[in-house]
Amino acid sequence: EEVQPVAFQRNGSASPVWLSSEEIDALLLAKPAANVGAEEQTAEIQAILGDEPRLRPALDRLATECGEELLEAHRRVRKLTQKGRVRYEVRPELPADLLGIYMFLPVGS
Repeated sequence: EEVQPVAFQRNGSASPVWLSSEEIDALLLAKPAANVGAEEQTAEIQAILGDEPRLRPALDRLATECGEELLEAHRRVRKLTQKGRVRYEVRPELPADLLGIYMFLPVGS
């Protein structure tokens, strides 16, 4: 099993803008400056959960891409170790699980 952080920026009713791995790494290193109120937290998380059907195709595509990258890594290792006759397969279990939802807001928003 593998866990892969993914992140997007919400743009109102427009499609979410998916962030690059470098942007995600920067978010994961961000230091909190403040907290938002419980009501705003609840409203934002409920909005994201309500968007889940719209997010699902991208999440499943990202899971599939992650599986393809893992398979390619296995192929490279097998080639280097000359164990190419071994048959293996990587399949994502779809729909991908959502293990957590984190909300990052700029200070003062």
